[in-house]
Order: sequence, then structure tokens, then C-alpha cells
Amino acid sequence: MPQDLVMNEFSNIEAKARALMSDSPEQSLLLYKQLYREDAEEFKIWDAINVLKLLRQLKVDEYEWATDLVVKFKEEKLLNLFAWYCFDLLVKAKSQNEIIQQHTRIISAANLIPQKDLSLNSTYPCATTLSLFALAEAYAKGNFQASRVLEVLANLQPQYLSRKENSFKNAQNKETKIASPFEKYYSLSSKAFEQQGNHTKLIALLEEVLSQLDKFHHDNKVWFTKRLANAYVNIGKKAEAENLFREVLQSAAGSSKWFIYQGYAQFHFSNKEYDAAWRYSLEAAYQGGEPHFLIKLFLLPARILFKLERAKDAALYARLIAAILKEIKLGRLKISTRKL
Repeated sequence: MPQDLVMNEFSNIEAKARALMSDSPEQSLLLYKQLYREDAEEFKIWDAINVLKLLRQLKVDEYEWATDLVVKFKEEKLLNLFAWYCFDLLVKAKSQNEIIQQHTRIISAANLIPQKDLSLNSTYPCATTLSLFALAEAYAKGNFQASRVLEVLANLQPQYLSRKENSFKNAQNKETKIASPFEKYYSLSSKAFEQQGNHTKLIALLEEVLSQLDKFHHDNKVWFTKRLANAYVNIGKKAEAENLFREVLQSAAGSSKWFIYQGYAQFHFSNKEYDAAWRYSLEAAYQGGEPHFLIKLFLLPARILFKLERAKDAALYARLIAAILKEIKLGRLKISTRKL
């Protein structure tokens, strides 16, 4: 068949596909797929853009085809459409397990479409950043998977993340402020490094965020300071750790948190300062905690009392722990999967 006739046939089908986009998007997509299958070389950038628009509109899983088009053209508008197509297809309205199942695709898409720099202007969100955070948070829910969280966050550059706090209105129409992507990145990564026992990276990370942010959400400053103090203890900087514990306990946010008193009691216990450890463990118990945290809350005072040669008193805590474990076994006490 002469080349001009072949070209004329391609043009006719392409024109028909374009004309059907609004009224019959399914048929339009089928025609575009026929054109690409039969003569991919003749496919132009505007054809690829139309295909991505249709895929996103129809929510069709044609990830591999979409990827081929992005690799072929690498045009900004097409890249942006692909990023949002991937977000809609792989992340939006998906469950935790569904998002995790798309791990490979989400990371591959992020490698094709790097995150936007939203550090100065975050008016328009970045689909790649949203997808990566969704995947990292899926691994953070339930049984926190530190290595996976860090693997995902390694695809983000924190200096490009927005520092603007987000907000939403609850059912009572009350506005609630939530952490910025920048703050969320440090919250997730610091928890992961702490769980791995990587004290050097944890210290560098926390010193960085505490020096760069003035406003924190969800008690993140308390958590960051506690993690930094514990990391200092683990590398032998006990004076620095004690200063941080005192600093956070003197703050409005930290003075009411039982886990800070518990951490400071543990600090004194490890230094064999049992009287001080006992005092702060009592403060922790006084501040209270959710029922499923009481085992951790009561275990340290029991150990301290044994060191103080008060075995009978320690036995009281042991019995409390045994009672809690019994309630858990009988199913009368629900256990949170959150880890401190």
C-alpha cells in the first residue's frame, strides 16, 4: 500500500478518535489503542496527551501503555497528566493494602516524574509527592515497617516539600490544622530511624528539623525532642539528653505527656539513680495513659522498686500487669497497634 494512503488512513482514524473523546470516550480510546498498536511511530504528542486524558477520565488500568507514552515523548503536560493518572489509579480512595500492592508502580512512576519544588509556592499540589506519602503512610500504619518507610521516603527531597500547614473542617465545621508535608516527612523518617536504632542519622535529622521549624503539630516537637534525647543517651551524650528531657518537661505540651516522664524515668534508671527514676515513674503514672499502654507504664516502676528493695510494692505492679494481660487474652481490652 502506498505510503500516502497509509498516512491518510492513520489521519482519518486519528481524527475520528479525537472527535469521539467527549461523546464516546470508550470508543475513542479503542481507536487510539488501535493506532498505537498498528503504527506507534506515527503517534504524536497530542495523541499521547489525549490518551492520558481518556485513561484518567475512564479510570482504565493501562499503566504500561501510559508509561510507554511518557518514555517516548517526555513532554511536561504529558508528564503531569501521567503523574495524576497514577495517583488516581494507584492511590486515590485505595485501602492501605491496595496501596502497598502498587509499591513497584508507584516508585517507578516517581522515578519517571520527580517531585515538584513546592518549597516556595504550593498552590498546586504535586501528584508524585502525594503518591509517595500515601505509600509511606500505608507502611507506617499498624505494624510500622521502618525499612519500607525509609525506602519510599528516599524518593523525596525534603527541601522541595511545602512547609505550609494544611487544614480541614470536621463534622462540626471546626477547622483543624495538620502538619505540613515537610513536617510529616521528618515525623515518619525519624520514627523509622529510631526503630532501626540508627542513632547517627536520627540525630542529624532531628537537629535539622528542630532548627528549621518554629511551629509543630500533633505534639511533633515533643516526639522529636524525646527521640533526640533517647538518641543522645544511646551514643553516650547523657548531659545533652538530660537537658532535652528537662526542656520538654518544662514546656506546656511536654509537661502533660506521660511518655516523657516515662522516658526521663528510664534515663535515671539506666544511670542507677533509682530514687529519681521512681519519682518520675510516679509522675508518668499520674499523667496516665491509654489502657493498652499501661503494661509499659507499670513495668518500669516494678523494676525500680525491686532495685530499691521494695519487693512487696513491686509485686503490686506485677499483679496489675498480670490483670491487664488477662483482660487482653479474654478480649475485654482492645489493643492499639500504634508503637511508641
